[in-house]
Amino acid sequence: MSDFFYNLGRAAGRKLRKPKWILKSYFGSEEEALRSERAVGREMADQMLSELRVSENAAYTSLISDVGNRLVQRVKNPLRRFDFYVFESSDVNAFALPGGFVFISNGLIDLCRQNADEIAAVLGHEIVHIVSGHPLKRIMTSHSLNMIAAALQKGGALGQLAKQTITQLIQSSYSQENEFHADHYGTLLMGSAGFEREAAINMLRRMHDKQRGNPAGFNFFSTHPPLPERIRRLQKLIR
Repeated sequence: MSDFFYNLGRAAGRKLRKPKWILKSYFGSEEEALRSERAVGREMADQMLSELRVSENAAYTSLISDVGNRLVQRVKNPLRRFDFYVFESSDVNAFALPGGFVFISNGLIDLCRQNADEIAAVLGHEIVHIVSGHPLKRIMTSHSLNMIAAALQKGGALGQLAKQTITQLIQSSYSQENEFHADHYGTLLMGSAGFEREAAINMLRRMHDKQRGNPAGFNFFSTHPPLPERIRRLQKLIR
């Protein structure tokens, strides 16, 4: 997998001709694999940044950066790198791209009332998705591989491929097992960084209340497991 993504990353902006990179995708060291994942994630993140309106609220971006960096310091693998972005949207939304790129809407920050502990619950959840390889695995489904192979055969540039893949990645959903996994270990991560773990429950409760009053603003979280079940599991974990 690493060779494939490494070569995709290096080929940004120029054409790729042969799908044989797929055959090399299961080789490489851990460092090479992470470098490859980072290269593809960077291309995808750049595409998102060109389409989203990045927040100019200095207080929000500083808060997300501070909380994110505290969490990253507790990630065991020093080879992992992370970048955090705030984008303008009234929707309650957050998502992660391969390679350590995390996006959070100002609507979700508002829902958290700019509370660092609650934001740590959100970012910790997304960090665990990345560390566990969930965004990358979604790309590497058989459907995605067929799409990538077709793009390579046509000589398509990585930029076009990234745009197609991003749409699929964000619109698709993780399995419930992946979501519960991210909740569980994201909460442990935030606790290890000195944040209050109970804030994860408070955030989900507020989200549940707001979701019942405004379902349209929760398009992203409609693909997640039911919030009451997520709350119940976290209560059990914290106890």
